[in-house]
Amino acid sequence: MPPFLPTALLPRAATAFAIRDGQLAEFSIPGPAARHSAVSTPFLYDLRRDRALKRDSERNLTEFDVLEGVSAEAATALKLGEGLGIPVRAAEGQGELFLERVPALSTDHIDLGQQIAADISAHLQKHALLKAAEESAEGRSRLTLARDLHDSVVQFLAAAAFRLEAMKRSEASGRSLEPELNELKQLMLQEQNELRSFITALRSGPLVAFNDLARDLGALADRLSRQWDIRCEFSAPKAEMMIPTRLHLDALQLTREAVANAVRHADAKSVEIKIAVEPHALTLDFVNDGAPYPSHGERLDVPMSLQERVEEAGGVLDMARGMGVTKVSIALPIGGRRH
Repeated sequence: MPPFLPTALLPRAATAFAIRDGQLAEFSIPGPAARHSAVSTPFLYDLRRDRALKRDSERNLTEFDVLEGVSAEAATALKLGEGLGIPVRAAEGQGELFLERVPALSTDHIDLGQQIAADISAHLQKHALLKAAEESAEGRSRLTLARDLHDSVVQFLAAAAFRLEAMKRSEASGRSLEPELNELKQLMLQEQNELRSFITALRSGPLVAFNDLARDLGALADRLSRQWDIRCEFSAPKAEMMIPTRLHLDALQLTREAVANAVRHADAKSVEIKIAVEPHALTLDFVNDGAPYPSHGERLDVPMSLQERVEEAGGVLDMARGMGVTKVSIALPIGGRRH
């Protein structure tokens, strides 16, 4: 393969990469060398003879001033002599590729340069798309983890603050705080274990048993009852079925968030939680006896924290009010989330 000299030109300086005899060198060319080539198509150049050749729009061979395609500063810095110049244009930037020491250099190489330019542009575009996809996936992962931490640790701390306020009122009435403090201590230890389980689940395999989820939700409902000092009842059928680990985590965090919303925003005293599973979907129903959520017309305002998590999981959320209770119904696809 003959040595080649690509350059990526910037507004005030040119960053150049030169490959000669298998050795790569990188350096910067300041000043006029930083300008882009005035020629937009591949061309042959011979700096010693001050000649350059390209094809016009009708594919006729046309001579032009070699300095239109190669600046004198770049030619000196890159030690250019005779070869094929290939302007490269892409959404990510512009530059020139110079191929020297090409055996049997001829006008046929101008046509080859067109293909090389197209291949380089396609490669740059593919690289940019892959990088954007990678950054998007990383961003989604960060957002999901942030929500998970919000729905676990932050919500627990909010519940703890809720209980401490109740203890202050108890202290004012002369009641002993020791039993309640001991219970809060136990809840904190359980939350610590819950966080460990959450981290373990992130490291586990792709699938878990539905019955394990039902067991964990039952234990969570019991803890939420004590954290928020409400009646929190849970029911689930038996089902020998495997579900994605991510769905297991989503269900737990949605339950935390739904109960917290019911207590903090609707002043609920009880929340009934039901879970069911079908071949293609997992459903969660939350019924609370609190005050109505804010609404616009006949439509209730869905809590943003719930809506965002459900949408991220590719699910559907519905909320309705009647008979003095509010019902939040969530359906999550088992097959996987949308991206």
